[in-house]
Amino acid sequence: MRGKIKRYENVQMKITGIDPGLSGAWCTVDFYNKRVIGATFGTFPKFKRRVGQTERSEYRLQGMLDVLKFPDSEVIYLEHVWAFPMDTPMTAFKFGKGLGIIETCLVANGYGDYKTVPPITWEGIMHLGITKGLTPKTRSAYRVSEIFPELLEETKKDGVIDAFLIAVYGYFKESGVIIR
Repeated sequence: MRGKIKRYENVQMKITGIDPGLSGAWCTVDFYNKRVIGATFGTFPKFKRRVGQTERSEYRLQGMLDVLKFPDSEVIYLEHVWAFPMDTPMTAFKFGKGLGIIETCLVANGYGDYKTVPPITWEGIMHLGITKGLTPKTRSAYRVSEIFPELLEETKKDGVIDAFLIAVYGYFKESGVIIR
């Protein structure tokens, strides 16, 4: 899946956010005069591999190299994630493998200086003022509806929504709005 939304043509800064994982996505956000004026986004290319009796989704590696190219982005923010203690060893390994693929593609494409941000950090900032009783995904969608509702008209994918907010967090960080 891939999409593009533009409000205006003048772009002051472009920042890319990446939400890793098989259901993750990337989003390059265009900013002008402290406002979001556009976004280009997509999910990661995958295919189904049959292993024994089950089918498993895996990244399409050449497609990942092609998708993770952001020639106009000034900065790339990758969500800094890790496996949970309750994950099975296989789940933790697959998650780590996927993150490694994304990091390797970024470095191979010349973005070795990408930045990382833990979910607790970007969500803590981007979810400020939203009712805590809601799920994190619902809170993220609510914040996007305030900042750039056109994105929700185009896609409801959690990965794209989170990648968008990671990029907006990156903009705040790069422009000095957030001090942490």
